[in-house]
Amino acid sequence: NAANYFDDASPKEGKEHPEETTVRKTVHWHAHPVRALSFVASSSGGNGNGNGGFANPSGLLSGGEESVLVTWQLDRNFHRPSNFVARVSHGAIVHVANCPHSNRVYVFCSDDTVQCIDGTNYACVWKERGLAGMALSHDEEEYDREEKEDGSGRGAVIVVKDPITELPMLTNLPGAPGMVHWYDPRSASVVGTLEVAPYNRVSRRDPTDPHVPAPTVTHMAIGENGKDLVTVDTVWTENTSVGRTHDPSGPRGPAMNAYTSIKFWSHVDGSSIKRNKSDQHKRRNGDVPMGYELVSSMAAPHGRNGAVCALAVSPDGSAACTLSREEDTFRMWVKSANVGGGASTSAGSTLWKCLYKVKTPSGYANLLSRSGASSSVSGGRPVAFSSDGTVLSVSYGP
Repeated sequence: NAANYFDDASPKEGKEHPEETTVRKTVHWHAHPVRALSFVASSSGGNGNGNGGFANPSGLLSGGEESVLVTWQLDRNFHRPSNFVARVSHGAIVHVANCPHSNRVYVFCSDDTVQCIDGTNYACVWKERGLAGMALSHDEEEYDREEKEDGSGRGAVIVVKDPITELPMLTNLPGAPGMVHWYDPRSASVVGTLEVAPYNRVSRRDPTDPHVPAPTVTHMAIGENGKDLVTVDTVWTENTSVGRTHDPSGPRGPAMNAYTSIKFWSHVDGSSIKRNKSDQHKRRNGDVPMGYELVSSMAAPHGRNGAVCALAVSPDGSAACTLSREEDTFRMWVKSANVGGGASTSAGSTLWKCLYKVKTPSGYANLLSRSGASSSVSGGRPVAFSSDGTVLSVSYGP
């Protein structure tokens, strides 16, 4: 018993200390903390006592915050991994289990997904996804807690009803940053996804490096027919020449900049949409990309230092309005289809542009927009269109 050796200051007579008899080997690949380990059974079939090949394992599986499943060959003198499964999910790998009889690997991630991976060719056999209510990492949890204290945190989960599928669309989920999820209450699972703000999940090379927060979809609005979707996202960067300066503290280290982007999406009918290789890869991995295409995008819609605090889309989806407290203005965005006079009417021929901006009237301020999820909860929106889209209402406070 190893515990007996460590209890005594000196090893017992005739017995060597475990540190002297244990063979150690250190390998490195993960830049972020390792969350899960699992031995891979040997192909020799075990020792006959019902333990399979785990008595003499030939490999080791590891996973962590990078969401990469790494395979190490223990029976070979290799210091580098033998195989990678990149982007296993949108969240960190929390648990890994290997079945020696079926040679399949079961992986659970922090975005509330569990999936089965074939241990031979590392293909995804099946994948089940729930609501991603758990933070991706401890650093993200600390970031959310600190930001909530000064009023600039991630905010509440945004829920909008999809007029096409009649399903709720959720974004700003802690375990799925930069994503929109279509959730089916009947099957209690996520049936569709849309990646709004891609980002690099490996944000540092050393544990002492500052943590780069994940992107945030701060606002989302959709037209009554579901054909036009508008999102606003905030992405953090160490490049101080872009975006507005924010002075983080705690695990985030030195100051980082945050820049805001507004993105306009158009729904494409499933029968006419062209599936690219990226969509095909996502479907094989268990994701179901929804039929929305990005048609227009603009960084810093209210200037470098201006954030968006409210968003509204007209019922017919032809106009949108954004409100910025820093710029002290609201901007009207309109779309014009078939730009260039061609005959195409596809989503790719749609262009959104800023029609005009209006300064806050003298003596007023848009302080009412300081209340968080302005685009997700009816009654809490400081910007709204009338039912026919002809009248725009913007609320102000003293």
